[in-house]
Parts: sequence; C-alpha cells; structure tokens
Amino acid sequence: MSLSPDQLALKKMQKPGLKYNLGDTVFLKSDINRKYPMLITNFQLEDFNCSDYYTSWFNSQGTEESSCFPEECLIKEE
Repeated sequence: MSLSPDQLALKKMQKPGLKYNLGDTVFLKSDINRKYPMLITNFQLEDFNCSDYYTSWFNSQGTEESSCFPEECLIKEE
C-alpha cells in the first residue's frame, strides 16, 4: 500500500502531522475490548468532514465495512 507521488505531496502540504500510516491497524477508542481492528486504507486529505483516515474492518457478522475517522477517535495498539 502506498500513495502516489501527487497524493504524498498533498499529504505533506495539508496534513503533515498525521501519526498513522497506510496499512496500520487501529481501533476506535470506544472499542474498549479491541474487538474490531480497522485497517487504514487511505487518507482524507480534503477537509470536507474533519476526518483524517479511511478505514475498513469486518463487523460482528463478518461483513466488510468502511468509513472515515478523525485521528482523535483512533488508537493504535502497542
């Protein structure tokens, strides 16, 4: 997983401080038991809705879901 050179330049200009990378596994902070790992699949570089990351995960029924989240809602398990 990698960004195109154009996307990488845009990320460096608009959101240089993002702490997670493509392919990182993160959890919602509200997922206290860490049941639903989410994979970062892309960055939300335009500020339409204040989200930073596109993520995808499998819900409790095994169906893949995806959504965007701001960095403040996510945590990376150490």
